Amino acid sequence: MEVHEAWERIRNKSSEWWDQLQKKFSPYIDKLDEWTTPPTLSLRIEDEKITLLHLEKRGESIRVISLKAIPKESDLIDISEFPESAICVSGISAARCLVRTLELRGIKANEIEDAFRFQAETLIPYPPEEALFGKILLHSEGDHHELAMIAAKAADVEESSEGFILKGITPQYITSDVVAFACFVKTIIPSDSTIAFYLSRDNSFGIALNDGKL
Repeated sequence: MEVHEAWERIRNKSSEWWDQLQKKFSPYIDKLDEWTTPPTLSLRIEDEKITLLHLEKRGESIRVISLKAIPKESDLIDISEFPESAICVSGISAARCLVRTLELRGIKANEIEDAFRFQAETLIPYPPEEALFGKILLHSEGDHHELAMIAAKAADVEESSEGFILKGITPQYITSDVVAFACFVKTIIPSDSTIAFYLSRDNSFGIALNDGKL
């Protein structure tokens, strides 16, 4: 099971939880006692280990402060303890989502949603009623629009969130590894056109960005 959890602005909204978080992870994260700004801490929870990624944003840049894998302990994390101020994000793997580019011509701005859905349904290898769709507007000029389609099976999205749902927590956001990686690449490679690859033992993929858009 993969679960991504993100916390932002915790110090300002929940000082008690922030203190508990520091105590739990201080043995594993570099310079935790020197945090002076609210960080983003992401976790990847697997059967035998937990991978922790600690990021800090300064201006438009993102700095990786720490990346560590530690053995999983049953009492290390209890997501039912999350405060309401925590931001909970679920991510679906790149292998379970589709990203395609769509062009809509002769379409008014208020017609984009219907036209997008009509074209998107023809590009997926499963019934439309089993799918969830997202879109990113890449370019728009008059009645010509270019969009990126992101689609996944509803069942896969539910599965990616089941660790939260079983605890009675509904993720505020659902994203994809592909989209998350694209956002990260944009912050570290200030280029209009970029090709980047994510490589791991279990899941590797590539992305192309044009004008900073997937």
